Amino acid sequence: MKPRRKKKSKNNNLFREKFASNTTSIEIIEIQELGVKAEGKAIRSNGDICYIPNALPKETVQAQFSSTGAIVTKIIKKSHNRVEPFCSHFPRCGGCSAQHISKNHYTQWKIGIIESAMKTRGLKTTLNDLIDAHGAGRRRVTFHGNKNKTGISAGFMGAKTNDILNIDNCPVLSPDLETAINVSRDIIRMMQINHKSLDILLTQTATGIDCNIDGIQNSGQQFFSEISEITYKYDLARVTVERETVIETRSPIIFAGDSKIVLPPKSFLQPTKSGEEILVDLVLKNTQEASHVLDLYCGIGPFTLAIAKKTPVYSFDNDAMAINALTKAANNTSGLKPIKAERRNLKVNPLLPYELDMFDIIVLDPPRQGAFEQIKQILSSKVNNIIYVSCNPISFARDASILIEGGFNLEPINPIDQFKFTSHVELLALFKR
Repeated sequence: MKPRRKKKSKNNNLFREKFASNTTSIEIIEIQELGVKAEGKAIRSNGDICYIPNALPKETVQAQFSSTGAIVTKIIKKSHNRVEPFCSHFPRCGGCSAQHISKNHYTQWKIGIIESAMKTRGLKTTLNDLIDAHGAGRRRVTFHGNKNKTGISAGFMGAKTNDILNIDNCPVLSPDLETAINVSRDIIRMMQINHKSLDILLTQTATGIDCNIDGIQNSGQQFFSEISEITYKYDLARVTVERETVIETRSPIIFAGDSKIVLPPKSFLQPTKSGEEILVDLVLKNTQEASHVLDLYCGIGPFTLAIAKKTPVYSFDNDAMAINALTKAANNTSGLKPIKAERRNLKVNPLLPYELDMFDIIVLDPPRQGAFEQIKQILSSKVNNIIYVSCNPISFARDASILIEGGFNLEPINPIDQFKFTSHVELLALFKR
């Protein structure tokens, strides 16, 4: 699905005006390469290296430099790799950083993010083609909001600022989240003036939008009355505050194959449905011959439930709500092999070699910081096969270097683009020894 184009916004001019008030110098500068954050790398007249958002290699641009960074004010020589951004809030919005890059150059850049991380660790590897996992769009979004005497703000954080950028739409979201910004705006409108900022997480589920609010200072009877009105106005499935249910019209359901998972508030979920399906398919492809599978950092269990159609699975995660949701989903799904799911903090209390030895393959899907503590224990075990899913090439490269030094071989990496138009890239890799 192609992102939806919207009419141009005045936000970009406001961004330049605000930035200009903090300007220290203006330079004509030539861009040399594209950095990992989609910023153009260049050398200033004083010899300093700089990174300029919305600038591409081989472009000559006029840039304003200030204590907060740089912006392009004029493109003097345009790159043939530049395309027109499809969102009116780009580049002022901090949500996307790469809408201005042509498809081929964008693909090379995303692959290069992984290659750069591996190179930093002295690792050479082969990468398969980048898999586009945007699908119908992102099924989860966090909007920020506040309210003061001048009105309300609802949207994303601005690029290179701590200010909330008011938006009226986000074309990278799933169409089912089209009302998400209006939901957020109505919630923020309930706040008292100068209430601290709210974080509003909205998730598309099979049964409607699930909403969690963080930052509410007073959730008394008036709040309940007003949030009830919003819930029925937008037909929300559930509203929670700090993971505690306030109102639920129906259970927010996520399907994992034939299994129905009641989504716990704020539990981890792949950003796109397409991305989850692609990852599950790759995991299944590499677990076909396994007799005992260990799923670490399992979350609500999309890998566990898929693998268990054929093979018993032992699963661990530190999120008690996620483990409970997985267990209930497994118990309510017929035809599965045994699943045992337990809560455990794998950073503080990783599984030890004697606990690992019975498994012939481990699926790892750790948070952004990686699985350093658990990796060290795996090296001392008898496990010879690891499927590593990562959302951070830097921590993955660190862990990969440890595994390779310990005797594992890294097979070609599968790069997966779920957070399209951003500098985030996921990957799935297989290690064998």
